[in-house]
Amino acid sequence: MNYKEELLNLASPELKRFNERIYHTNLPVMGVKIPDLRQLAKCIVSAGQAEAYLREAALDTVEERMLYGFVIGADRCGWETFTKRFASFLPLAENWAVCDCCVSSFRAIGREKEAFLPILDELLCSEEEMICRVGAVILLDYYLEEAYLGMIFERAVRIPAGRYYVDMAVAWLLSVCYVKYRRETAAFLEHCALSDFTYNKTLQKITESNRVTKEEKEKIRSMKRK
Repeated sequence: MNYKEELLNLASPELKRFNERIYHTNLPVMGVKIPDLRQLAKCIVSAGQAEAYLREAALDTVEERMLYGFVIGADRCGWETFTKRFASFLPLAENWAVCDCCVSSFRAIGREKEAFLPILDELLCSEEEMICRVGAVILLDYYLEEAYLGMIFERAVRIPAGRYYVDMAVAWLLSVCYVKYRRETAAFLEHCALSDFTYNKTLQKITESNRVTKEEKEKIRSMKRK
């Protein structure tokens, strides 16, 4: 199958224009809906074509890179194969959309949390902004549970600040920590060594949650650093 042609058939000029505004990418955008990309990835995998596709895939557009990630996520392969494929995906995460959408499909990480930790630490230490963001989003998608809460707090303050897409991902992560684990996260925020930007963005995102009461939001706002 000519997958570029298939993607062009699924593309919408209106969505192309919209996504070009929000993706903040240097890559061409085709304008294909995320559910359509996921469905095409499932078709590739169910046809037994995952390995062949990943070996030969064109990666010139945002959607082609997303499709590549979705195929990796949809194919139930062995752990060693997954980690090799994951490594091949990382250079493709050129923008937040490819990063966030594809990471959410890598469910193998959730099944092998402990085995993935060394890779996770490498991601979080990366000087590449989007690769570091991949690590932060993985923490959000696969490690946000009580057993890993202390690890999340420890890693969050160690991530070098000053990179917008990383700082925003950490703020997003910690805001969801607050929603799920209010007492522990509030105690962490009281004395944490986050940068002022990341800390204040965390508070902002907490106050934007519909799962936080009006009274809690008032208290959170009072914690803002000047």
